[in-house]
Amino acid sequence: MRKIAIVTKHSAYNYGAMLQAYALQSTIEKLGGAPIIVDFGKQKRPGVKMQKSFSGLVKKIYSIRYKKELTEGYKRFEQFRDKSLYLSNAYKSYAELKNNPPEADVYVVGSDQVWNPLRISETNFLRFVPDDKVKASYAASMGISNIPEGSKRLFAEYVSDFDFISVREEDAKNLIEASTEQECRVDVDPVFLLSEDEWREVSVSSQIKKPYILCYCIYRPQWLNNWLKKLHNATGKDIVVVTTNAYRNLYHNRIVRNAGPKEMLGLLINADFVVSSSFHGVALSIVNNKPFYAIINPDAPSRIENMLTRFHLENRILSPNHLPVLDEIDYSKAKIAIEQYVKDSYNYIEFLIKSAEKKSNNGASYNNSIKYKNVEEITSKCTGCTVCEYVCPTNAISFISDAYGFKYPKVDGEKCVNCGKCVRTCHTLERSGNSKENCEAYYGWCKNDRVRNLSSSGGFFSVIAEYVLERKGLIFGAYFDAKTKKVMHVSSDDVDWKLFRRSKYVESDMENVFPAIKQAIDEGRLVLFCGTPCQCAGIRKAFGKNDSLILCDFLCHGVPSEKFFKEFLLHKEKCLNDTITNYEFRTKTFGWNQHGLAATLSSGRKQETVGRCESYFIATMLDDLFLRECCYTCDKAMYHASDFTIGDFWGIVNISKTEHDNKGISIIIENTDFAKKIMESLEKEMVLYPVAIDDIGYAFRVKNKERMIKKRNSEFDEFNSIGYSEYLKKHYRGRMTRNKLIFSVQKILKRK
Repeated sequence: MRKIAIVTKHSAYNYGAMLQAYALQSTIEKLGGAPIIVDFGKQKRPGVKMQKSFSGLVKKIYSIRYKKELTEGYKRFEQFRDKSLYLSNAYKSYAELKNNPPEADVYVVGSDQVWNPLRISETNFLRFVPDDKVKASYAASMGISNIPEGSKRLFAEYVSDFDFISVREEDAKNLIEASTEQECRVDVDPVFLLSEDEWREVSVSSQIKKPYILCYCIYRPQWLNNWLKKLHNATGKDIVVVTTNAYRNLYHNRIVRNAGPKEMLGLLINADFVVSSSFHGVALSIVNNKPFYAIINPDAPSRIENMLTRFHLENRILSPNHLPVLDEIDYSKAKIAIEQYVKDSYNYIEFLIKSAEKKSNNGASYNNSIKYKNVEEITSKCTGCTVCEYVCPTNAISFISDAYGFKYPKVDGEKCVNCGKCVRTCHTLERSGNSKENCEAYYGWCKNDRVRNLSSSGGFFSVIAEYVLERKGLIFGAYFDAKTKKVMHVSSDDVDWKLFRRSKYVESDMENVFPAIKQAIDEGRLVLFCGTPCQCAGIRKAFGKNDSLILCDFLCHGVPSEKFFKEFLLHKEKCLNDTITNYEFRTKTFGWNQHGLAATLSSGRKQETVGRCESYFIATMLDDLFLRECCYTCDKAMYHASDFTIGDFWGIVNISKTEHDNKGISIIIENTDFAKKIMESLEKEMVLYPVAIDDIGYAFRVKNKERMIKKRNSEFDEFNSIGYSEYLKKHYRGRMTRNKLIFSVQKILKRK
C-alpha cells in the first residue's frame, strides 16, 4: 500500500478547511492509498486583541461575553482534527520538517488557497520533499485571479518543480500554463469527492426544530443585512447564522457560535435554504442538493464563480436586486457535470496512488530568461544597481535620471554591439540568491553599548566591519554627502567607515563602485559591501561567490527618490535659515522605538526630532508614495543574494519584553554557509539568541503593491507640477502639525 502524505490547511478553525482535508484523506483511503496529513502549522485558537478603536472594543466585549460558547466550538474543531484526521507527528518548525519529513511515496498538496501568491509558503510548495519523491498537487487553489508582479518569478519556479499539477479553478490553470511549461489539470474540490450520504454520516444532526435558513458568510456586503431581514419577513423562517467569531454583524434570529465541523454540517443538511459567501459553504450546499444563494466577494470572485459556471449554476449568485424568495434548484444538469468531474478526479487520485512515478525532467523546465534586446527595455524592473553599465564591453550604457529622480540605463545605439551581456547579467530577470528555507537567524546586539547606541538597531554592521578592517579589508557603504545633498556608496579608503552606520532612507549613487570592488579583490583584499538587497544582487552577478567578498543587505522598505530628498533638504534649510552639513536618518536620542532624525547645521547647532514629525521621513516613505517603481513588486525579500541580511528586530515584543530595552536589537539572517563560517568569529562581540525563521516571516514578505504604482506616478506628477512647498501644504501640513503637537506633549509628560 503506497503512502500518500497530504499537505493542506487542516488545523484552521474553519469549517471548509477541516472538511476538505477529511474528504481528500477519506478518498485516498477508499482508493487503496495510505494517507497521512503532515501536521505542520497548527493554529492557535482565535482570539481578539484589545484595540483602541470602537469596533475593536466591541469585538473584545463580545469575545468575553460568548467565551463559553466559543470555547465549546473550538474544542469540537480540535476533537474532529485529532480523532477524524490521520496526522503525522507534529512539526514545530519548517527546518524540522525539512530535515525529517514524514515517509511517503507521493506528497500531495491541495485545495483551500494553498497556492495563494500573496502568501507563498515553502511548505505548501513541498520544498521540504526529497528530490527523488513524487511531488503533486490536487485541486490547489490560488484564491485570486492574477499573480502579482512581485510573486511571479518565485511562484513559477516553485510550481515548475512539481511532477503533476492539479488546480481547482480554470483561472489558476491558465495562469500556471502561461508562466511555466507545465501541463495543468482542473479537478473538483475534495468536498465533492464524498457523496451526500457519506457527508450525512459525518454530520451531527441539528437540534433546531423550527424551519430555518442557514447563513454562513465570511464576506458580508453592506446590503446583506437588509436583504436577510426582508427574507425573514417574507418567508417567516428564522435566519440562523453559524460562525466561529464572537462578533458577527449579520441580521439573524439565532446565532450559533459553538458548532464544530460536524455540527456545521448538520446545520447545513437540515436547513431549508442556505445563504453563503464561503466557497465550501456553497460547495457543501451543492453536494447535499440544498437550495442556496451564493454571495461573491469582489476581491476574490473566481473561486465561487468558476465552480458555479462549471456546474451550470450561475443563476444562484445573489445580488441586492433579488426578490426575497426561496426558489428551488433544478440540479439535473449540475449532477451530470459533477458526476463526470468527480469521476475524472477519482482517476487522477488513483493514478497518483497506484502508478505515479518521478518524471525524469519534472515535466518541464521554467525559463526565467526573458529575451530582451538590451536593458533599456526592462526599465520598469530596473533597480539601478548599475551592473549592466559595469559589464558592457563597449561602454554603451550610462545611467540617466528620469523625471522622478531615479536613474535608469540609457544605451548608446552607435556603441552597442547587441552582445546581450547586459541582459544576461541583469539580476532582475532570474533568481539570484537564497530563499528562507536555507537560512538561519538570530537576534541580538553588540556588547559594546557605545557602538550599539551609534547604530540604527543592535550594531551588527559595526561588528562585521571591524572584522574586515582587522584583516586589512575594505568596506563599501552608504554615505551622506552634504555638498551634493545625496547619498552615495563609497569605500572606507575614501571616508571614515563609521559614517556608513545608521540607515539612509534614500536611493544611493553606485557610481564607480564596481570597478573599485574589482580592484580590491584583485589586490587580495577582503571586501565588505553593505547595501540594499537589489544592490547586493547586482554585485553578486558581477563577481559571483567569492571568499574575498562579503555581502550584507538589510530588510528594505524601498528606496525613495533622490530628487524628492534634495527638495526636502532645501525646504528644511530655508525654514531653518541655515545650511545642513550632515543629516542622520536614524538616531536614538528619543529611543530605538522612535525614528530619530538629526540635522547638523553650519552654525554648529543640531536639530533633532522624530520621524513622524518630518514630512519626508515617515509620511511619504511609509505612505509608499515616492519609491522606485520596482520597489512595489520586489521579490528580494525571498531571494537574498547576500551572505547576511540584517535589520531591526521589531518582533522582539512577541518573544521577550525584558530584552526590549529600547536600545536597539538586530535581526541577523545567515543566507550562506560562508556567512555561518564568518559568524563563528563574530559571536564573541555579540549577545545572540537563535530565532525560528517562522517567527520572522515578515522579513520574507514579497512586495505586492502593483496597485500603488499608478498612485505613485500621479503623486510624483503633482509634486513636479506644484513643487515641494505646495505639495507639503496640500497633503501633509495638517498631519505634521498634529504629530509635532502630540510629540511635544509627550515630552512634557515624560519630564514630569
